[in-house]
Parts: sequence; structure tokens; C-alpha cells
Amino acid sequence: MKTIAIGSRSQKKLNNVKEVLDSLGINGYALEKCQVLSEAPAHPKSIEESMQSAIDISKKTFEKQRSSITIGMQGGMIIYNGSSRYVCVAAALYKNKSYIGFSSKLPIPNGIHTELEKGYDLKKSIKTYIPKTENEETLIKMISFREEMFKEALINLFLQLQSELD
Repeated sequence: MKTIAIGSRSQKKLNNVKEVLDSLGINGYALEKCQVLSEAPAHPKSIEESMQSAIDISKKTFEKQRSSITIGMQGGMIIYNGSSRYVCVAAALYKNKSYIGFSSKLPIPNGIHTELEKGYDLKKSIKTYIPKTENEETLIKMISFREEMFKEALINLFLQLQSELD
């Protein structure tokens, strides 16, 4: 059986991949986790850093596992039209070629954006921030847990890969 190795210890990320494969009708792959060290910062600050980190994770996973497909996932911040956004990236290495899928760019609330401009850490800023609206609360939950964002990135990734799979 062909395997897909996910460069993560996270069972949630493995479950996200399984759910996306099932939803797209992609069958015949065993899934496994593979712990690899990422050299990227915990929260990259550009789309390029996030993409490169996800690609590096997929390549390091391939070096360790030699699976049919290897996947790296990374979330990070970007500045878009003067405000901070959060995006998740999923990268796959398949037949020596990299594929990339992105999630939507979710706005980070202005209060957190201000703290980030001062050099504060995203994770700490999110934990201490008190949402001013229900919408902000929803955004913070989505950014904190990232599950739906990673699923969206994985769907976009596998839609590209689907026609290439043997």
C-alpha cells in the first residue's frame, strides 16, 4: 500500500489529512506521522517563510520516511493591506515535485496586530486579548486551533495533486 507521511506528531493534523482524502474520494493510502524538526520560527512572518517552512517539512519527512507523498504544514502571519492576517500552508512532495495549498487569510484583530507591531508573540497576545465582538472571538478561535484552516489548505493541495496521483 502507498503511504502518505505527515511531518508532524499531531494526531489532529493526521486526522485532517484523512478527512480531506475521504471527502475528495482519494483512497489507497496509509497515513503515518513523522516527527521532523522545523527550522522555521514558531509563527513565520511572511507567506514566503510559511511556504518555505511547509516545503522544508515535507522534504525532511521524505528524507526520513521515503513515503509516496510527504506533507508539511505551517501556519504563519502575513501583512496584507496594512493589517496582520493568518494563513495556513500545506505542502506536499510527490515524485520529486512540490505542491502547495493555502487557506484563506484570516484577519488578526487590530488589538493583537498592535501588540505584534511592538514585537510581542502571537500565541501570548491571543491568550491575553479580550475580544471586543463575537466576530473577533470566532477569528481568535480559528487562528488558535487552525484545524479548519489546515483543512482548507489541504483541500487546495490535494485538488492540485488529485490528477497526478497514480
